[in-house]
Amino acid sequence: MNLYLTRFEESDLDKLDVWCKRIQAEQFMSRVTPEAYTRGSGVQNELWDWYIINQNDLSIGTIWLEKSDPSSDVAKLGILLGSQDLFEKGIGSQAVLFAIESSHRRLGFNRVQLNVRKSNIRAISCYKKCGFSIVGEGTKFNKADEKIEFYAMQYRIFRIRVKIND
Repeated sequence: MNLYLTRFEESDLDKLDVWCKRIQAEQFMSRVTPEAYTRGSGVQNELWDWYIINQNDLSIGTIWLEKSDPSSDVAKLGILLGSQDLFEKGIGSQAVLFAIESSHRRLGFNRVQLNVRKSNIRAISCYKKCGFSIVGEGTKFNKADEKIEFYAMQYRIFRIRVKIND
């Protein structure tokens, strides 16, 4: 599997719309873009890195890491694969780790957080495979006033310092 990330561009918004409809994204996630993004405002920003997930030169999804402010050491993660045929193939976990590695230095975070619906067992498994752990849980309501239970998950970036004595 030749998986790689490229920068999300304004022209990718049409693909995103198609992917959201194809997988009925609202059943898995509350939003499909970085939180502070609004259409027409430009897709790149100093608070987030937003990527297209590509497999064998085919665009198959999107992933982003975002911070609420530049001084925060926490980034939030969002990911969307554009077809249910792509689920449970290891694509998500590979893309998550690529995105964290690619964005960590530029955005300057030491922790990655996300909320995942308790009903989204596949996503929970993916995040655990990447090294995320459940650190809390909660309930929120969607636009249709339906109750959604979720887990808060976190990934810590550990820096190992080795001292070598001559």
